[in-house]
Amino acid sequence: MSNFNVNKLEIFNRYGRKVYSRVNYKKEWEGQTNSGDELPDGTYYYVIEFADREATTGWIYINRQQ
Repeated sequence: MSNFNVNKLEIFNRYGRKVYSRVNYKKEWEGQTNSGDELPDGTYYYVIEFADREATTGWIYINRQQ
């Protein structure tokens, strides 16, 4: 995503609580919270705001294999 002019990335858990947010995002999210804690397996909602086009939203599933 670093080449897509991302202004802001937000990640929310299934309860609607924001767990990650970054302005001027540069491919930094690897399934962690803002404080760096690893998020548990599950479905998360994302919002990506771009500098040059409409925002996009969707779902991502984290599945960490042991």
